[in-house]
Amino acid sequence: MNKKIIYLCVCLLIIGLLYFGYGNYRKHQYITCAKAYKEYIYTATDIAKHVIAKTDELKTKSSFIKKKHETTNYKNKEEATNYGVVALQYIMDNNWQVDDMKEYSIVILDSCVREASLCLNTMREYKDYYPYDHQAFETALKTIRPIIRHYKEENFTKEFYNSSMKEIQVVYDCLSETDVNMGEITQDFRDHVNEMVSSIMDKSYHGKPVIEETLEIPN
Repeated sequence: MNKKIIYLCVCLLIIGLLYFGYGNYRKHQYITCAKAYKEYIYTATDIAKHVIAKTDELKTKSSFIKKKHETTNYKNKEEATNYGVVALQYIMDNNWQVDDMKEYSIVILDSCVREASLCLNTMREYKDYYPYDHQAFETALKTIRPIIRHYKEENFTKEFYNSSMKEIQVVYDCLSETDVNMGEITQDFRDHVNEMVSSIMDKSYHGKPVIEETLEIPN
């Protein structure tokens, strides 16, 4: 009788250890995927923020140059033509930079969203362990994905710029909500993303012609 009780206790102990061990394994799986997910989403969000802001800056400057040229009273036709050529070259270079930024950034943005989606699919299997964090993660992807899609496929407008900046802050806030359980984005990783942004900007930049004071661009 005593042996049966001992065997029963041992079996229960083993079952308990397996149960808690499996639970810890599932938590570990979630956290591992969540950390990778945060880095993918942070990368996509930070790059999107910078390329969208730079695109808005360049388009605003181009519009200013065009309007300034069209409303300037020149001394003669030759002067108007010369300034017109310079202004057109400046605008064309801005458009070239905008196109190249999109080309270079979209590859990274699409890759990050794709990898984040794969992580999130795995995380959904274990979401009951961290329901509040998981909801923040779902919101983050749901928010950044249409911003990237619009940037890639639609016409760029000032309205899109304003709305995307607000939505991007929502993504940052969602990621911050998970810092306690999943850990913060490290400064080293932030620096790495900053280097990626700088690389995109440097590769896409095209030298601009000198703009005379009458066509001076706004700061």
